[in-house]
Amino acid sequence: MQIDTMNYLIELFDGKDDFALWQSTMKDVLAYQGLDTTLKESKPIEVKDSDWSTIQKKATSQIQLALTLEVKYNVFSKTTSIGMWKKSEEIYASKFLTNRLCLKMELNQLKMAKGTNIHKHLFHFNIKVMQVVNAKDILEKEKKALLSLASLPKSYKSLVQSMLMGETTLVMKDVTTMLLEDNKFLEEDDGANQNNALVMEQS
Repeated sequence: MQIDTMNYLIELFDGKDDFALWQSTMKDVLAYQGLDTTLKESKPIEVKDSDWSTIQKKATSQIQLALTLEVKYNVFSKTTSIGMWKKSEEIYASKFLTNRLCLKMELNQLKMAKGTNIHKHLFHFNIKVMQVVNAKDILEKEKKALLSLASLPKSYKSLVQSMLMGETTLVMKDVTTMLLEDNKFLEEDDGANQNNALVMEQS
């Protein structure tokens, strides 16, 4: 199920899907509507008490509208958005060692699925990274970059070797740029081959 918020759709969080991704999207929604200040521990000094009450009502309503009834039942006793936020984190973003270990194992073992394009793979990789970070685990920038390379199939071996050659450190931004540029080159090459094949068929 989806909710139409300011002309874009948000999947209702049902307690089973990726909580970190839902939470990140919800932050964007509140920020877009100028309601993200309600996620702070206290009211901003420049905001009037009467305005703050209205802002809180709008923010809590927005959060509840993005939850299924089952999940809403677990947080509706909280009257502030920060209260709902912390309660949902307490329930659905477990910080316990077992959860952290499972998330890190999933990230370490992530492999690019056969037939998946690099854009989709990087999306899934970044979701796993977000889950680890949201579980209050530390992931060094270099380790993140190296894990992304380790998740690639053997067909990327030459590209990976060229990225590592002569480098003493590596960051995710550089890896992403190189992978997307390589993908763009391959797409252009495939397009040229298809055009050549079409010309040959017509001649």
